[in-house]
Amino acid sequence: ALSNEAEEKLKISTKEENIPQSTTPAKGANSASSSPDKSPTPLFILYGSATGNAEHIAKDLANTYNSYLKNPSFLGYFTSVVCCELNQYKKKCLDQWSKPAFEGDESVKHGVVIVCSTTGNADAPENADRFVRWMKRKSTEPQMPFKHCAYAVLGLGDTNYDVFCAMGNAIDRRLGELGGTRAMKAAMADEATGLEETVEPWVGSV
Repeated sequence: ALSNEAEEKLKISTKEENIPQSTTPAKGANSASSSPDKSPTPLFILYGSATGNAEHIAKDLANTYNSYLKNPSFLGYFTSVVCCELNQYKKKCLDQWSKPAFEGDESVKHGVVIVCSTTGNADAPENADRFVRWMKRKSTEPQMPFKHCAYAVLGLGDTNYDVFCAMGNAIDRRLGELGGTRAMKAAMADEATGLEETVEPWVGSV
C-alpha cells in the first residue's frame, strides 16, 4: 500500500491550487470544425486493483476532475466522469464505446483511462480478470471495440518479481490491437522504488 507520505504527495499532485481552464480533448489532429466543444460522453476511468493502490489513484483522479466540474469557469472537455472496476466494463462502458463519440466525425473519441496493477504470477487483479479475458479473446478482435476510444494506461508493478507490470503492458498493447488510439505513452510504476515517482508525473499529464 502507499505510505501516508506518498498518499499525501499524490493528493497534492492531483489537486492544483488553480483550477485549469481547459483540458486536451480526445480528438485526432485533423478534427472537423463541426466537432463538439464538449464531449457527448463521459471520461471513463477504470481500475484493476489487488491491494487498493490502483483503485485509490483512479478514484482520486475521478474526484479531482469532478471537483473541477463544480467550478463554472472550468472549460474542460468532458462534462462527467464514470469511474468503475475494469470488470464492470460491459455494464457501464461497452455500449457507449461501441458507438462513435460524435456522429459524423470519427476523429472525436471516447476518453478512456485505465489504472491496473499486476498480482500473483503476472495475473490480473480479481476485479479486472473478466475484462482481461475478454480483451484477449480472438473473438473480440472482429468487433474492434476500442476503435472509437482514445486511451491512456498506468500500470502498477514491482521489479522484485520476475515479470514487471504484465497487466499494464498487456492492456496498453491490446487496446491498440483492438482499434484504440493511444492518447499518451503508457506509464509503469514500480513499488520497489516508489510508485509516486511515476504516478505523480503521469497524473499531472493525463
